[in-house]
Amino acid sequence: MFWVIFISVALVVGVGLILIQRQQPVDPALMGADLSVADGRKYEQFRPLSEPEQVLYWRLVEALPECVVLAHVPFSRFIKPPEPGEDFAIRHYRVMNARISQKRVDFLVCLRDFTVVAAVDLDDLDQDGRRDPTREQLLKSAGIVPLRVFAEAIPSVETLREMFTASR
Repeated sequence: MFWVIFISVALVVGVGLILIQRQQPVDPALMGADLSVADGRKYEQFRPLSEPEQVLYWRLVEALPECVVLAHVPFSRFIKPPEPGEDFAIRHYRVMNARISQKRVDFLVCLRDFTVVAAVDLDDLDQDGRRDPTREQLLKSAGIVPLRVFAEAIPSVETLREMFTASR
């Protein structure tokens, strides 16, 4: 009896969803083969780094020729929670992963084998002044040196080189 009711309810819900989907009009422009145009508008490109970010990027590259400098790197590309196991439940893994899932660093400095050396954040005018206090804690817990640079006073190439020499 349970299965008959379950299958009946599933069927009714499925048919209802199909009917609702059919009632929503689809824009004919989106149905065409050219996905780059909708309503006659095309995508526009823009520079992925702001002016202060470009200045800092090139100074980092010059100051650290033995390193690889990556821009706008999500935390989840270079740190992760411990794998779930007997002593670490999956729910704890998910909570820890959620803490990093929407965070990124402005620049990740790596050795040539992509071992992480440091994470550099640029505080610029585009940000509203609020800083996430857990960012440095998360980076430090993974053994990564967090560095913060202010856009109003981007260090010189020499100063950046000294910062990295001192942080090692």
